[in-house]
Amino acid sequence: MQSVMIQTVKTDEFLKLINSLKGEGVTLCVLKGIVCRSLYPLPDLRRSGDEDILVSSDGFFRLHDAMVRYGMYTEDDVNSGDFEITYIKKGSPLKIEVHTSLFSPDSQAYGHFNGLFDGICGRLITADVNGTHICTLGHTDHLLYLICHAFKHFIHSGVGIRQVCDIVLYANRF
Repeated sequence: MQSVMIQTVKTDEFLKLINSLKGEGVTLCVLKGIVCRSLYPLPDLRRSGDEDILVSSDGFFRLHDAMVRYGMYTEDDVNSGDFEITYIKKGSPLKIEVHTSLFSPDSQAYGHFNGLFDGICGRLITADVNGTHICTLGHTDHLLYLICHAFKHFIHSGVGIRQVCDIVLYANRF
């Protein structure tokens, strides 16, 4: 029951953050987590450790500044070459990973997967989550991303049942 309450708080806080970021002039794309959870009959029973956002390298520092104004911070130095930065908010369970590419370009095992998603900015869609419109990958791109992301986890630490369920639910729905 406690984990469901925490997930509910995370979801609410994330949607507030997304609404706050809409006026910042940054195109961002929400990945996995909240998009997949919305497919479940009781979404907050499907826990997420963090939420993932994709932003272009050009828009990263504008997004970073907006995140800081919202109260988010990172414990690491922020460099223009980073492909993934984690943000947290004091007093909140919310944790955000901001990506400038879907996969680490330096990875020999899966860095080339980024090429599968060339031109995705032209294929983004809007999804409604709890009354909030979020920008996310088109359905074909998102399913492919979920499969490639599971492969990445398979190489490093194994694939979890949540990832398998997300892929199955996404494939069945779209």
